[in-house]
Amino acid sequence: MSNILKLIWVVCFISQYGTAQQLRPDDGYIFDQTIVPKIEIFLAQDSLDIMLLNDNLLSNYEYKALCIITKGDNKDTISNVGLRLRGNTSRLSDKKSFKISFNTFEKGRKYKGVEKLNLNGEHNDPSIVRAKLVWDFFAEVGVPSARVNHVRLHINDEYRGLYLNVEHIDEEFIKKRFQHKTGNLFKCLWPADLNYINSDPNSYKFSNNGRRAYDLKTNVEEDNYDGLADFIWRLNSTVTNNFQCKVEEVLDVNSVLKGMAIDMLTANWDGVINQNNFYLYEDLNTGIFHWIPYDTDNTFGIDWFGIDWAKVNIYQYANRLGGDRPLYEQMLTLPEYRAKYTYYVDQFIQLYYNNSLLDPILDDIKDTTIPFRISDTYANQDYNWTVSDFNNSYEDYEDAHVKYGLKEFITERKNKALTQLEEYDILPIMNGLKIVHEENSVTLTADIIDDQAIESVILHYSIEDTGWIAENMTLDNNGIYTATITINGPGVMQNYIEATDNSNQSRKFPNCGHKEINIGYLATPKLVINEFMASNNTAVLDDNGEYEDWIELYNADNTDIQLSNYYLSDNPDLPNKWQLPNIILSPDNYLIIWADEDGNQGDNHANFKLKKDGEQIGIYDTQDNNFAPLDFIEYGVQNTDMSFGRSPNGIGDFGLLESSTPNTNNDINTGIEEIIEQDLLIFPNPAINEIQLDQNYIGSRYSIIDINGKTLYTDIYDNNINIDFLNSGTYFLSLFGKGKIYKSKFIVKK
Repeated sequence: MSNILKLIWVVCFISQYGTAQQLRPDDGYIFDQTIVPKIEIFLAQDSLDIMLLNDNLLSNYEYKALCIITKGDNKDTISNVGLRLRGNTSRLSDKKSFKISFNTFEKGRKYKGVEKLNLNGEHNDPSIVRAKLVWDFFAEVGVPSARVNHVRLHINDEYRGLYLNVEHIDEEFIKKRFQHKTGNLFKCLWPADLNYINSDPNSYKFSNNGRRAYDLKTNVEEDNYDGLADFIWRLNSTVTNNFQCKVEEVLDVNSVLKGMAIDMLTANWDGVINQNNFYLYEDLNTGIFHWIPYDTDNTFGIDWFGIDWAKVNIYQYANRLGGDRPLYEQMLTLPEYRAKYTYYVDQFIQLYYNNSLLDPILDDIKDTTIPFRISDTYANQDYNWTVSDFNNSYEDYEDAHVKYGLKEFITERKNKALTQLEEYDILPIMNGLKIVHEENSVTLTADIIDDQAIESVILHYSIEDTGWIAENMTLDNNGIYTATITINGPGVMQNYIEATDNSNQSRKFPNCGHKEINIGYLATPKLVINEFMASNNTAVLDDNGEYEDWIELYNADNTDIQLSNYYLSDNPDLPNKWQLPNIILSPDNYLIIWADEDGNQGDNHANFKLKKDGEQIGIYDTQDNNFAPLDFIEYGVQNTDMSFGRSPNGIGDFGLLESSTPNTNNDINTGIEEIIEQDLLIFPNPAINEIQLDQNYIGSRYSIIDINGKTLYTDIYDNNINIDFLNSGTYFLSLFGKGKIYKSKFIVKK
């Protein structure tokens, strides 16, 4: 997809639905849309032959292979990867689908941030694009979705054809999309109908075809299905039995309603309504379940049942294949949810699902991929599809189970849905809520939309049960509603928000009851976030020779601080997300925390990463003090390899620093003459065994300091400095000479 066309698509949805939560990361290197990479696999021929034997088609045994990935002039070779067949019915096809695993034979290894690749042959789809269109659609409207792009696959120097490279849904997928990353991920395959069985969680561990219908993929040792059983019980409650309150406590309802609208518009019947092909992610911190779509190739008119999916009634879509489907049917039973579903269908048609927007995108994809389809002989074998079929399948088409071309189906489905839309007047919808703590205040900002104008948004709050107070939330220039409350020390704030539109329809958030948040500020200890870098590509190496996001903590107090008494978090709703290491930080000292989700690399490696597009970072007290925030920063979009830090050091406001100063006073960027960073020339830099300075500094005393502020070596400069004893990483050289203190950074690469 061209950058221009993709930009049009993104802008449409950002303007309507806001940016409260990013549920799909950037495409990055692996899922680049601007090129069709070449993936080559080499393995022993007898291993490949054994893998493809009919008796082995259902096996998940992984064979050791070599993988070469080429993008333009870049070529990477990855040895010892695992290769196996993947899929269900696709295993029986001539154009097989494959899984590449980078961490099977080398535990913990990733390639460009991913552990596995799913290479889907799309043998049921002559256009080889349907699944990608649906996944992209989900992602653009805020439903968590896999990243996907086209690739060309070669195995043992044989061209196997044009494939879709689909992001694997696992713990790495979750880490990239959700603030709370250690929950339960369930893979749901037939017959996962979400119907209530009984109150015993073990009842939902039943198997079909040798695997569980609700198959827990994370936290497998705990094997805890309590939350799933409770979720399914709530989902099957009747409307008269307080269904709405029950389900909103455990389900991301707005995301489900959006997903239902997309399923219907794209005719994705082989998902929830076929009791098949979806994931559920249970956030153990909030108790909320999130629905994640999976395997979206049977869409845009592909049919095996004699059903014209372009004309199915949008309110009766779920029962076309028979049986109860509570995730759909219960949603449409409740008038509020039915109206929102209708609203989403209408909005998606206006903003995306129409030929004026999609036809150019489809043309661009076809032009990009057809050179690699022409020589794809495997795409011809299952249904005798030719290159002409590939071309025609983007336009008007009918052949066997593919009843429509893509553009034709979009036209028919859109027109029919518009005739079926009911009248609607939705209640206000909240897309996101942020809470920002300051020393003597707490600020709440809410992103609220409606099909009508919003008349008022009111924050109702009570601090320590002292009585409820109503505060009008004001609308800023970005369309966000804001209220700031003055506070007097630590405590608990109970709160809910009430929004009313100009048709006098009101909605509370949460709809039932209220939320509680810890508020307050401790003046001591003076432990502050002093500097951070949220996009570190080439600037600072950690103690493992990797470029990772980092946060600099600074003791601005006059006494030692035991760090393990406190917590660091990128989410104010989870203040105890990561306990600081068991280190005593002395006054006027610094500590670098690597925000890389890689705690096995050391005690100063946090369990979260920083977002380049902006988020919040806070230091929080213990539970005994209600996790009161000691220091807090909310930042916006960051520049790669640029630091954001306080000036004056330790006490000032945050701003862009001229150069990064990890473990160093930020004021070296403000013109203090006694400390100079740029004027000390170190060469070579990066270095391996030794570094040198200008001969004018011979006789000056110098110190080598590591990234954590520890002095490793001190001596008098003669003609060179031996650094052979240093590991790869970033270091600082402090030199005392000419009446000044020089401090410069150098890098060791070995």
